[in-house]
Amino acid sequence: MDEIGIQLYTVSNQLAENPEKMPESIAILGFKHVELIDITSAGNLMPYPKDLGLMVRSSFFLWTHLTGRWDLAEKNNLPKQPEGYGFNRIPDDTEAFGLKHLVFGDILSDERSTMDDYKRKAENLGEECPIEQYHSPDPMNSIKQSISYLKGI
Repeated sequence: MDEIGIQLYTVSNQLAENPEKMPESIAILGFKHVELIDITSAGNLMPYPKDLGLMVRSSFFLWTHLTGRWDLAEKNNLPKQPEGYGFNRIPDDTEAFGLKHLVFGDILSDERSTMDDYKRKAENLGEECPIEQYHSPDPMNSIKQSISYLKGI
């Protein structure tokens, strides 16, 4: 279990009810690593797992931070952009919290229609902010494959 972690998203309802107790329950179960639900709330949540000795190496973030299409986020019942929090803050927070990876779970279908869409998004990524994508049943949605392909063009 030393290298097995849990996404806090999987216990998000319980975490919302009791953010101090849920990481303790995770530690009791034997997990050593957690992935934060959202980089924008890392400052509020980070102390709880850290105080229990849980490793926090990664955080989820919404793809919408890259595209700026918050209208689509709202249309898809995703969280709104936090007040005063833009993409330019994500690399700084990633470093400040000692995160090694940022991950996202989906590229909204309205934002992945053409190869030109992927090219534009790849240009926004940059080398300083490592981003991974996983957990998608749609292979066209794999940003790792798309970015690798695009950088080779």
